[in-house]
Amino acid sequence: MKDSEGGDNLLDSRTRELLEANARLQREIAERQVINESLRRTEGELRSLLDNSPDMILKTGPDLRIIWANRTAMEMNPGCVGMFCYRAFPGRDEICEGCPVASAIETKHIQRGVMYQPVSDTTSDEQYWENIGVPQFDESGEVIACVEISRNITDRMQITMRLEAANRMLKEAKEAAESANLSKTVFLANMSHELRTPLNAVLGFSQLMKNAPDATAEQRKNLEIITRSGEHLLNLINNILDISKIESGHVLLEETSTALHQLVEELRSLMYVRATEKGLSFTVEQSPDLPRNATVDAGKLRQVLINLIGNAIKYTETGGVILHAGVAQWEPPQFARLRFEVKDSGRGIRVEDMERIFHPFEQLANQPVSEAGTGLGLTICKQYVELMGGQLGVTSEPGAGSVFHFEIPVAVLPAEETLAEPHRGRAIGLEEGQPRYRLLIAEDQPDNRLLLYKLLEPLGFDLREATNGQEALEIFEQWHPDLIWMDVRMPVMDGSEATRRIKLTEAGARTKIIALTAHALEEERREILASGCDDFVRKPYRDSEIFDALANHLGIRFQYAVESPATAETKTSELNVEQLRKLPRDITDRLSKAVELLDG
Repeated sequence: MKDSEGGDNLLDSRTRELLEANARLQREIAERQVINESLRRTEGELRSLLDNSPDMILKTGPDLRIIWANRTAMEMNPGCVGMFCYRAFPGRDEICEGCPVASAIETKHIQRGVMYQPVSDTTSDEQYWENIGVPQFDESGEVIACVEISRNITDRMQITMRLEAANRMLKEAKEAAESANLSKTVFLANMSHELRTPLNAVLGFSQLMKNAPDATAEQRKNLEIITRSGEHLLNLINNILDISKIESGHVLLEETSTALHQLVEELRSLMYVRATEKGLSFTVEQSPDLPRNATVDAGKLRQVLINLIGNAIKYTETGGVILHAGVAQWEPPQFARLRFEVKDSGRGIRVEDMERIFHPFEQLANQPVSEAGTGLGLTICKQYVELMGGQLGVTSEPGAGSVFHFEIPVAVLPAEETLAEPHRGRAIGLEEGQPRYRLLIAEDQPDNRLLLYKLLEPLGFDLREATNGQEALEIFEQWHPDLIWMDVRMPVMDGSEATRRIKLTEAGARTKIIALTAHALEEERREILASGCDDFVRKPYRDSEIFDALANHLGIRFQYAVESPATAETKTSELNVEQLRKLPRDITDRLSKAVELLDG
């Protein structure tokens, strides 16, 4: 009985176990069905994704034969499965150079590459494919397949090639333009040199003759005409060269510490003479708040103001010209916008001409032929003002004069007290108690060599001359001058090379060398100074520039004939007997009585 009950219990237990196992099996089957369905859906989605991809996707074996291809690949080559992968591309019968699939299988790393593919042998069409090879591995790490993804980038490559071709053309055009621009700049620089060299003699000897004590009033007047004509020609040369530098982008802003009050006083002295020659007044209105010192490109600011004032004087017949300098706006802590105005009482400018006057080579139609110029002055002013950070403007009314104005930003420097130098006349000698200095003149042009000799010899210097750089070097080694006036362009050996060799010696390091050159480009000035020259004087020069250079570099003290701007222009030669005889009788009688009173 007990055995029977025990058997039943064992049977029940086994039955339950079987039922539970069957239930687990059913659950696993259901779960597998869910997983398989999910896998089928995922595989379908993946296949749909791969088939609908615009890229050609292939799966190849290690032997490069295609195992599987997506719809894009099949549409391109329906029988591609079983082929070598490179045959899937139209017209391709051999493996591509640098094939990313072969490289991926060999290196076991993802590889990329671009393949050039002609469409057929009978057409000139071509295609470009960007290929990626992705290796697949078994459990031991061996490559069992490689997935290749190929994208047609023909349109992109064609655009790139067109851009590259366009860039090459632009580069060639730019190089041609730069070459032409360089040729123009070199031509203008050479022409400037050739014109400045004789102008140096014309203006220099005119000045010497005008300052001669025995020169008559008529001779001085004639020499003044020669000087003005020469300076006008020099101004035209400078304008043409300046506009060339502006067009070629060679103009740079060179800001330095500048004494603004002194700059304004220099303009007052310079332009006063031009105005009085024409019977006009010239007034400077300097605001009390104008900074004494500021960082600004003094050379360009001076040229802009000289051009504007010169134009105002040229086109004004009666009345006068006013220069106003002040501050338009303070920008704490140390910046300000300076405002300059040049006002005249001339004929004015019509509204339709307001913009045109700033264009190169443009001139007003109603101006006299005698007042014509290059038409570049205002163009240069406009470019320079914009380079300094401002805008040049004009207000005018026909018959009521014009006002040219501009504002520029500057950094204001500490207001150190700087006394304006008094107006000096020409140097007439040396102060006593100074050594006798040795000066060497190295200049290949006889006229310019003679000019400098005649300018310096009366003042008591020991002078020697050289006609080329080699001669200058030999005289330096024998004579050891205190200062050398070195022309830059000379035969045999140029001035720059001679300067370099002199400065390499112990004595040469103590010798001052000042370049004299008709070159006018700023980069040439930098090259000349880099050769070792201590200073730079551009031809044609004024005698005051020569004397100032000697004072600055050797500490020489000159005696000057002190003259005001007014008396400098009204100075006449001493009266001789013939001139006294031409005076009216009443004047000679009064002069005679005055002499008698003085004698008493």
